[in-house]
Amino acid sequence: EAPKMEIAANERVEVPLLKNPDAYVPYSDKWSSSAKSKSGASGKRREKSLEAEYGGEAPEPYDYTTKYKYQIIAGCVIAIGLAWYSTTLR
Repeated sequence: EAPKMEIAANERVEVPLLKNPDAYVPYSDKWSSSAKSKSGASGKRREKSLEAEYGGEAPEPYDYTTKYKYQIIAGCVIAIGLAWYSTTLR
């Protein structure tokens, strides 16, 4: 537990009372933390569907083998060539 601290009179917070509390009545439903509601929905929200949230259909997955087919072939040729060369070193 924290130690008690001495607070001087000029360090204390003063909260003034509202002079006209009726002036804030239109805002009372917005500031209130109670469960009052005009529509009676009590804070329940309807969940969005995936289509509504993400805007329709998902795009098709991209096929990288068609774009990088020459790089894949070259990598396989180099790997096979290194494997063959490493067997001839003995």
